[in-house]
Amino acid sequence: MVFKNSEIKKKSIIISIIYIALIIIITIFFGNRGYYDLYQAKKEYRKLEEEIKTLSLKKENLEKELKLIKECPEYYEKIAREKLWMVKPDEKVIVIKK
Repeated sequence: MVFKNSEIKKKSIIISIIYIALIIIITIFFGNRGYYDLYQAKKEYRKLEEEIKTLSLKKENLEKELKLIKECPEYYEKIAREKLWMVKPDEKVIVIKK
């Protein structure tokens, strides 16, 4: 089978177009700042937003606790006893193992 010169040119043009299209598609999806990078950035953004929410709630709770400690001596004493194991000079501590 003998190919004509024009048939070879058509096939080489079609192959070139397909090759260029594949390169463009691969670059769009996986190239620098492509869709894959965008997906990863959005995923990281959502993760950081959740972390910000968690830390904001923790901050609010700590601020409330600080306010209680400053305003309420009974709470201050309770925290000192529970978290720091502090006792008054005339008290004895009994520890019960679970």
